[in-house]
This record gives sequence, structure tokens and C-alpha cells, in this order.
Amino acid sequence: MPAISRDQVVAALAETLRERLLARKPAHVPGLGTFSINHTPSEVGESEGEMVLTAPRDYVAFEPEEKN
Repeated sequence: MPAISRDQVVAALAETLRERLLARKPAHVPGLGTFSINHTPSEVGESEGEMVLTAPRDYVAFEPEEKN
């Protein structure tokens, strides 16, 4: 069995994280933490006296694993 390179491990981890997050499922990496998708809804605000509507957005959040 050929040795697996560090780059191959990183690429496989990145692909797995991508697939889980696109499916809107959290991705836990043991010893590191959990990646998830959070949603911010649109909001109406005011800027320089005018009403402003911010667009809704999804973003990747990370919660580090607690060290014991």
C-alpha cells in the first residue's frame, strides 16, 4: 500500500468538510473542533438617514474543541 502524503490528507479533509457544509450538516474534526453553516437573515437598518436593507447570508462558523 503506498504512503499517503500530507497534501492528500489535507485535500481529503477539505473535500469532506465541503461536502458536509454544502449539505448543511456540521463537520466535526476530532482534536480541532466543529465547522457549521450559520444563517443571518436580512435586516432593515438606517445609514445616513436612509433605510438600508442588508441581504441575508450564510457563513461558515467554527467552534474549537475544548481542551481537557
